[in-house]
Amino acid sequence: MRTLLPKSYMMSSKGFDKLPENQCAICHDNASSSSSNDASAAGGGAPPVGQVQDYSVHNPYQADCGHTYCYYCIQSKIAIFGDEWPCLRCGEKVESIQKLVCKVEDKEDAAVPTEFAAADEKGDASKLVE
Repeated sequence: MRTLLPKSYMMSSKGFDKLPENQCAICHDNASSSSSNDASAAGGGAPPVGQVQDYSVHNPYQADCGHTYCYYCIQSKIAIFGDEWPCLRCGEKVESIQKLVCKVEDKEDAAVPTEFAAADEKGDASKLVE
């Protein structure tokens, strides 16, 4: 299917492009659409007291546009819409996904400024406090 609209038109007007990278835009979208349905049915829009909403990405998968979603969320969208589903953050059509693998460094591998490392080795703490 070919569209004559610009890619920016495909982007959601809900502001998903402004979400932090560790937040799943699909989780947000699902929650906002279900809460609006609940709000119209119950007469209120506030979540129940004490309920914490967590939209952080679980089991991260990256779309070919580079944006990250929960595996379950993005796989569900692709199963329903195929390669016609637009990314909620940028509007690009998502045609493929891949597991996102992040490298975690040990504390010992982290870079330590030379002056601090030297002060620690000599036992001179005067350089550590300025």
